[in-house]
Amino acid sequence: FPYTTLFRSLKLVPLNSMSETRTTLTLTRLPSAVHGSDLVNLLNHCGYEGRYNFVKVPINDVTQKNLSLGVINFIHAEDAASFKDAFHGMLHQEGRTKAMAVNWSKIQGVAPNLTELPVTVLTAPRNNQPHMIGKNGENLSVSFIFRARTQMSVFEVAALFKTQ
Repeated sequence: FPYTTLFRSLKLVPLNSMSETRTTLTLTRLPSAVHGSDLVNLLNHCGYEGRYNFVKVPINDVTQKNLSLGVINFIHAEDAASFKDAFHGMLHQEGRTKAMAVNWSKIQGVAPNLTELPVTVLTAPRNNQPHMIGKNGENLSVSFIFRARTQMSVFEVAALFKTQ
């Protein structure tokens, strides 16, 4: 992942203000070769393992490159704000001028993001599917979530996700 060398000394920074309630971030200007698994590896490497429950990097089916954006839903607003502060404006590689932008997503939370998943994600290659983490830390498959969505409300399905 292109960011890895820049984050070796990155530590989570506690926030002074606990007033933020948003948990979902949108990342733009990602390098085109980055997939969801790369973003998950970055999150885990930088100390956010177990602190998020949804990661999506949409991929163009033809080019197999991402659409220069990603979505992360953190379990706690403090972690989302910490990630935003640490990564917004970070350069992809040394010497490059194109920096990643990290902003609050217009769609907040797991449930609303689940409603945005297209059915075509079911047939996408595994590395092109969203990464979803269940209550016990297990990976939730896209097919499992879509089956659950046919039997439960989206909020009941969202309750399957890790929240603490």
